[in-house]
Amino acid sequence: MPAVTESPPARGDAPAPGRLAVLTEVALAYGGATLAAAALYRLRALDEWFHVLVAALFLYLPAWLLRDRDLADYGVTTRPLGRSLALLAATVAVVFPLFLLGFVAWQAVACGTPWLRALAPTGCEPGPVLSHLHLRWPPSLVTLDPRRNLLLAELLVVALPEELFFRGYLQGRLAEALPATRRLLGAPVGWALVLASALFALSHLAVQGSVTTLAVFFPGLVFGWMRARTGSILAGTLFHALCNVYIDTLARSLHG
Repeated sequence: MPAVTESPPARGDAPAPGRLAVLTEVALAYGGATLAAAALYRLRALDEWFHVLVAALFLYLPAWLLRDRDLADYGVTTRPLGRSLALLAATVAVVFPLFLLGFVAWQAVACGTPWLRALAPTGCEPGPVLSHLHLRWPPSLVTLDPRRNLLLAELLVVALPEELFFRGYLQGRLAEALPATRRLLGAPVGWALVLASALFALSHLAVQGSVTTLAVFFPGLVFGWMRARTGSILAGTLFHALCNVYIDTLARSLHG
């Protein structure tokens, strides 16, 4: 089976003028989308509509920019379905237990260090961290009402738009200007993956204004690697949604 690349091979080695045009387009699209999202976040009258409006922006902007191209080249495809689902299962099996250990350890360190308490994942309470750990699912996680289903909302309103914009469009276009130079666990990786993850983190900082949001750089690397490994945003989108629900569940389970 031929190796999956981050972008169509014919456009991989773009000449310098073409590379500059791609980078300029990416910078303008990213800057405009981030500024719009940041402005919407600060309009309190639109609080209830913020996620829907940003989702629409992140879905329609790349679709418009790539209107003359095959969206499948930018990860908008379910193929290879089997490989994507297998990669999703393997990534969850490896990452979730490690994240649980790190989450609990950091909670203990931050709560035990006065000047780090502001960086604790959840509120600090007296006693050992594990003594407060009781499984508490987020409300509406498994409701049959699609209007209130948290997992469905995370998937369609958060994960899919962000993955299409950052991993599909940004990472895909950056890979045309900055082709992958190495392989990591079967995936072609290079500066495109790193830059897309950095832009993902900076966008969260610009919108929410909290330096702690820069931590999304690291899951961004995982989402980007999944995109490069399969050529599709499917596995990364599903993993992204599951991560958001998982973190919410851990925070509730430690703090109530």
